[in-house]
Amino acid sequence: MSGEWGLPMTRPGAMPETRGGWRTIAADPPWRYQDRNTRLAPDGQKRTARGGYSTMTAAEILALPIAEIAAPRAHLYLWTTDAHLPLALECINAWGFDWKRSIVWVKRGTSGKLAFGAGHYYRTAHELCLFATRGGLQAQTRSLRTVFEAPRRAHSEKPAELYRMAELVSPGPRLELFARALRPGWTTWGLECPEVAA
Repeated sequence: MSGEWGLPMTRPGAMPETRGGWRTIAADPPWRYQDRNTRLAPDGQKRTARGGYSTMTAAEILALPIAEIAAPRAHLYLWTTDAHLPLALECINAWGFDWKRSIVWVKRGTSGKLAFGAGHYYRTAHELCLFATRGGLQAQTRSLRTVFEAPRRAHSEKPAELYRMAELVSPGPRLELFARALRPGWTTWGLECPEVAA
């Protein structure tokens, strides 16, 4: 893997491993957009305080060693956008998982109304998190719905609600890849995540 993402701030060097493998992995890859002159533009075309961050190519994301660090029986939560849905499904297969369900985050603005996001045909008011399994690992509970509402966060910041859901459904140990904040009960790995205090 090349670029800035090669050196995670919470764990130096390669992706963190744990004995027996991670049983729950959440990932929010820095997908590369092809839009030009928008806040979704690729690196170097337009970098703003809201949207400027380093991205990875499709090949780099597909080559991530998720299959090697995941437990033989595991769950995967993969954040994606509609624009990257085909690639996200390809990643799930390449990483050794089987897609089972889409979880939908319905975004609300500060006023409580539906968010009014970017979009060429329809304006986006949701984000997808694909749930996948490996080795037939069952859910710890089957009482949660596939849709949840939460306020829109800073650009690309994901809601804590999804991670609370994952903790109910999926067993530990848990790893969050491309994390932007430390999260209790999870090992975090990512360029934008603050370093663990010594």
